[in-house]
Amino acid sequence: MQDMSRKTFVSTEGIALGSAVLPEGYITSGTIVQKWQCDAVPMTISMAAVSPGAQIIIASSSREMFEDYQNPTVRQSIQNLPTTIPGSLRTFTEPYVYLMQFASAFAQTQLTPVATATLPSAYGKDPGKAVGWLKQFFMSHSVNITVRIEIANATCQGILVKYRGQKNGKNIVVLAGMDYQGIEYYDANNTFQQINMMMNPLGALGSLFGGMGKSQPQQARQMQPLPPNGQIPFGHASQYGKQVDCIQWGCNRSYIATIPEEREEEGTNAFLNFVSSLVPDEALQQQYDSFVEQMFRQRTLEAQGYAAQAQQAQINLMQSQRNLQQTLARNSAEMSAMTMDSWNKKMASDSRISAARSEAIRGVNTYTGLDGRPVEVSVVADHVYQNQYGDTFGVSGNALDQDLLNQINWTKIG
Repeated sequence: MQDMSRKTFVSTEGIALGSAVLPEGYITSGTIVQKWQCDAVPMTISMAAVSPGAQIIIASSSREMFEDYQNPTVRQSIQNLPTTIPGSLRTFTEPYVYLMQFASAFAQTQLTPVATATLPSAYGKDPGKAVGWLKQFFMSHSVNITVRIEIANATCQGILVKYRGQKNGKNIVVLAGMDYQGIEYYDANNTFQQINMMMNPLGALGSLFGGMGKSQPQQARQMQPLPPNGQIPFGHASQYGKQVDCIQWGCNRSYIATIPEEREEEGTNAFLNFVSSLVPDEALQQQYDSFVEQMFRQRTLEAQGYAAQAQQAQINLMQSQRNLQQTLARNSAEMSAMTMDSWNKKMASDSRISAARSEAIRGVNTYTGLDGRPVEVSVVADHVYQNQYGDTFGVSGNALDQDLLNQINWTKIG
């Protein structure tokens, strides 16, 4: 039995990362990659321990989380948001497939799974408690400006798989584990559809922390009967009649060890002690949590901005609708007036033509008398006169002298 002791992992910059129980003689190291992988992951913290002779390698990395939006319109909207972190979007992957991808990439060789077990981590020891913490964290860090988030399904699993493979012509054993976690959720208020219509009737808008864009509710229907244990397999809630807008999935921490086949027992003991005793550095964890809270506050402000934009867009849309109705009413009135004016002019023209035709048939011309009424006189008259009593006569040839007309009270009207 090897002697064991607690060893501290320190980054190349001299920052304490955490500690774990390891066999004597193991050399520890660590790195911090300060890059946002998603809104809840401000940095990636990795720790490694190597046995004397570097034959056994044990490592662990901190959280990584992804989101898979089930509605294509929402997914496209989220991708187009300038604040979206591209590395946070990834299609849902089954836990054991995800773990094997991680193990194969670390070992850099093809692996074959030979056994599974429960990881002796916090998630493995008490998954129910882990699920409770996960739900509480998720609900408290969702930007609920106008959204009512509901959880359709949640899981926390401590998964451990043993693989076998070959590397550099030698048989190796790979132990890989992770604290897998995930939540399937939806917007019970169908907020995305409302904001989408307000912000852009022809487009789409999604938002916010962790990508809280929402899709139109799906009609729940029982697709499959529940398994005997009553647990809906994570990532498949929609197949059991649950509404799901998004699948948030990943791992809280991953663990791995590569061991020469002839030292399997020794390496396995070292790995299991490492997993069960690993403790992140408290100061670094506080800094990590502080970054997450800062991002949450930033996303909240962004959400408030989107909500204000949506409200203003709704006001603008209503004003545009009113303006359009007024314009259509004005255009309709103008068209009606133009139509009526054209009709009146046509009727007047038709009346003049009809009157002229009638005069020609009857051999008369029409004049306006002193009292404003029409007077008809033979067409042979070159000049037409009328007195104050309404008597009218026409004269052919030269007109009468005006002085004479004044003396006898006759007035020329044509």
